[in-house]
Amino acid sequence: MAEIKISYPAGQVGPRPQKIAKGDSCRFTCTDPGTLEIEFVNGSPTNTTKFKKDESFVAEKTGRFRFKCTLTPPGGGPPKVLDPSVGGEIDVG
Repeated sequence: MAEIKISYPAGQVGPRPQKIAKGDSCRFTCTDPGTLEIEFVNGSPTNTTKFKKDESFVAEKTGRFRFKCTLTPPGGGPPKVLDPSVGGEIDVG
């Protein structure tokens, strides 16, 4: 399973775009406390555009897909957009 690591405040950890093979199972992980939400902003590798931490999906479509990350602190509070200028990106091929 491909792991796409997210960290606060940097956003995606590692190379961008992260290369993933079509048909691979993937999931977003984050070691920071709180609720992580991912939203693809220019199409999605699947039929869903929003994902939560540790929720797996299969990369069904080829292409480069950018996403933004939002982290809501434990117990609520204002959500934080991680690395809002760059976000993250995967390349499914």
